[in-house]
Amino acid sequence: MPEEPKTGLVFITDAVKCEYRDSSPMGRRPLTLALIGLNLTLFIASMDLVYPILWGNLREPRVFEYLASPACVASGGCLPQVVLSMFLHAGLLHLAGNMIFLYIIGDNVEVALGWRRALLVYLVSGIAGAAVQSIASLRDMEPALFMVGASAAVSGFLGAYLILYPGSTMCYCLGIPLIPLLYYCFRMKAANYIAIWLVIQTIILATVPYIAVWAHLAGLLTGLALARHLADRSRIAGLRIQFARGLYRGHRIDRAELRQPSLSPLAQILVVASATIVLIGLATSIPAALEMDGKYYNVYMDVTVAEHRLGGLVYVIKDVEVRLEDSPPQGFYISYRELEPRAPPGIGVGTLVGMESRAMVPVAEAVIAAASYHLVHVSWMAYATLALGLASSLAALHAALYRPEEVEVTYVEGAGEKGL
Repeated sequence: MPEEPKTGLVFITDAVKCEYRDSSPMGRRPLTLALIGLNLTLFIASMDLVYPILWGNLREPRVFEYLASPACVASGGCLPQVVLSMFLHAGLLHLAGNMIFLYIIGDNVEVALGWRRALLVYLVSGIAGAAVQSIASLRDMEPALFMVGASAAVSGFLGAYLILYPGSTMCYCLGIPLIPLLYYCFRMKAANYIAIWLVIQTIILATVPYIAVWAHLAGLLTGLALARHLADRSRIAGLRIQFARGLYRGHRIDRAELRQPSLSPLAQILVVASATIVLIGLATSIPAALEMDGKYYNVYMDVTVAEHRLGGLVYVIKDVEVRLEDSPPQGFYISYRELEPRAPPGIGVGTLVGMESRAMVPVAEAVIAAASYHLVHVSWMAYATLALGLASSLAALHAALYRPEEVEVTYVEGAGEKGL
């Protein structure tokens, strides 16, 4: 049965309990649990693939061919890599953040839509987010070598959650400076919680590079639009009755709140702002896409190279540079310079390349071509992505602004009356 969340000044355990719960409907959630399990499994399986790149220490630069590069996506390829990238993560914190959000909101979306439609929202939102992010990354010529993370797909669930459960009760907790175990928690509706998330995303977009905010915003708009049009009205009617009778889990919703639509004006304004930002970003990418079409997007790495005693080169990445050129590199790896060894063999240069073994051959420096992508369809993809972005943005605006209560589970007209 639902309980009133513990708010105000609370201990860390109560803050965690408050933040990681919401007002959730009863029902099975096999898709949500399967997605979490698949993300965890592939994260463990891909640690040797993704972690070395993140820490600037890899064995084989050709690994970039098997990951979703913005250049490859923007050329109309890499769909298998895009789908795979939706289940890979850049580290434990990246994984934990996405899986916690998925755990909190995934069951709500799945119960309201059914697992098949929820899976469609997840996949389409992830692919749409990757397409928008790739076009924006090319425009800025960011040396983003690959895209990993379920963030766009989870953002799609967040958009669906916004339209289906804006009145769900959630918590937002802030740490107390100098007192690490105490937090101050606020009770708020899901619509306002997601509004705060949108504000944070826009701040990150303006201040922090190499975070896929374009993918987050595009995923949210796609999920919001799809949920409105995929919603099963009869299923929602049944869930409304359950909420009115208190047959749900997690945080309690006041009956007075159930009797009124909950999508806040602030959230609606921020949805409009998000759609505007995405469309402006895509529209301003068109000139760059036209200039790039037919050229090669070559990624070069400035590395320190050493050979482990068990065989195989170890590349320690010092710098990454993207060059737009008329031809691919002559040979996949190109060494522009070879420097004198920094140390003779076997005197402890293992720490330099992140290896435990101290038996290393001399270390040399080189510039290598890590990847090359022929931008053969990038202008067409930019126009297509802009058209799809416009369609999904308009659909999302319609869903958020025109009678959103039609599919809101947490709006129960007449809640509290006899029989409900």
